[in-house]
Amino acid sequence: MARAARAMPHLGRIALLTAPPAPGPLAALGREEQGLAEALASRGFAVERIRWDAQADWSRYRVVVIRDTWDYHFRRSDFLTAMDRVAGETALFNSAVQVRWNSDKGYLLDLRDRSVRVVPTTVFDDGLPPDPCGLVGTDCIVAKPAVGASAFKTFVVDRGKPETLALASAELTGMRCLVQPFVPSIHTRGETSLVYFNGVYSHGLRKQPAAGDFRVQEELGGRTVRTEPSQEERVLARATLEALSERPLYARVDMVQWEGHPAILEVELIEPVLYLALAQAANRFAEAICERLG
Repeated sequence: MARAARAMPHLGRIALLTAPPAPGPLAALGREEQGLAEALASRGFAVERIRWDAQADWSRYRVVVIRDTWDYHFRRSDFLTAMDRVAGETALFNSAVQVRWNSDKGYLLDLRDRSVRVVPTTVFDDGLPPDPCGLVGTDCIVAKPAVGASAFKTFVVDRGKPETLALASAELTGMRCLVQPFVPSIHTRGETSLVYFNGVYSHGLRKQPAAGDFRVQEELGGRTVRTEPSQEERVLARATLEALSERPLYARVDMVQWEGHPAILEVELIEPVLYLALAQAANRFAEAICERLG
């Protein structure tokens, strides 16, 4: 007689936080979560995708993991309040404290002050000044909101082209802004991203912008491929993670070549695309979640 298949043990519910259906090209942001959900289900968890702004009973879940909350920067205050509420009822990753810190790109100044090599960064609290290039000391800068994602309202300002400053100033009026020198290597080397789960390196990526652009996001025409980071890039990424106040469940460390050496451009701790399918990393992410649950 054939033996009955052993039932998979039920280890509880896990919620993957999402957002309302994303418009246009941004819809791709949620697709990589299917592999993670399957990896967790194969380990005995019941997985639900649920909107971050849902009035849910979060205590029903053993853990809540932030994933494709692509709209958080449009409603930052509501989002942070919601994350505090989730964290008050169950385990949240990354933590509400870490999410709040990471939701304003001024965190780069904190990393700089902790001796992490970052792309030179200046923050202006109320829009752009009349001559941001002069204040930064370069003829070409990148200006963007301190609270933003997916290259939202990101501009190149060329001191020799006054219309670029006029456009950026108009779009960023009244906003807390981040200004960095334009990094020429973005056109040749692109960005290097290193993905970590529980502080352990998982995989590396090289992101190249489309011809004539400087933005590497795939929804804007950029291209992403697997790569093996250099030793210098790995050392910088490790130093960056060690400078954080706590170890994140997941992190994507983005860097560029600046003056001959890698420098941090961003550290993504909220809703980064982790390229789980490209790197076959869904199982590593699922294992990291299991480790946190003990």
